[in-house]
Amino acid sequence: MILDSHVHLPSANHAKESDGPFVSYFSDWRAAAEYSRRAGIGGMIFTTWEGVWSDTEEELDSANREALEIYETDPSFFYPGASIHPAFPETSLKWLKIFRERGLVWVGELVHYRAGRGDYDQPQWLRLFELCRDSGMIVQLHSSPGVIRLAKLLPELKIVNSHIEIPHLSALAECPNVLLDVSGFAGGLRFNSMEYARKELGVEHLLFGTDFTVYEPEAFLLRSRHAFPDPEEREKLYSGNLLRLLNAAGALNPFHGR
Repeated sequence: MILDSHVHLPSANHAKESDGPFVSYFSDWRAAAEYSRRAGIGGMIFTTWEGVWSDTEEELDSANREALEIYETDPSFFYPGASIHPAFPETSLKWLKIFRERGLVWVGELVHYRAGRGDYDQPQWLRLFELCRDSGMIVQLHSSPGVIRLAKLLPELKIVNSHIEIPHLSALAECPNVLLDVSGFAGGLRFNSMEYARKELGVEHLLFGTDFTVYEPEAFLLRSRHAFPDPEEREKLYSGNLLRLLNAAGALNPFHGR
């Protein structure tokens, strides 16, 4: 089974899709999910675009409700990540509690570069990440130097760093609480990026991810087959590492329904 650890689905709030033309390619989340299935993806960890770009408490509430509604349509394929925002700590804490009580342990992908959010090691984020650590939740973060600083500040917080940034790999390799998902431009399109990540971190610390609906899933499948020719290593990349991570965090029966 191939699990995509990094997906953003179209949301009912189409106003949040104005951030880029790529997000309007699919009419809705159903069309996007069907495309992913046809490409060979057997399950996905996802947020919606409203979740990524939430700018108000109302949008944060709406995004989390919609993510749970999508998850309920097929728990064997969908696994939702909670959306949180440092400007709305009480609303964020509410949703972290709701997700955790339902056995859902993933948070994000979160982005730091939206106006006013600050990098991940800043006080406005730390309160939320300390709760994630204490609850045993997994936090997926857009690549930034702040990921490395956060990992050192909270060494018991399990972090998934999104995207291959070659200059950051050696520092990430020194953080045992960080895994890397190979999503984004470099991983799917540039020769030797996945290979370099494998050399620096080892296959046990890598997750398959695409950043769909921005990128074409089949590009990542093609690159990963070349970068990981050994079937046992591909199994770890495609599903084994992610399932072990989820199960260690106490996830409720991920990708197997109920």
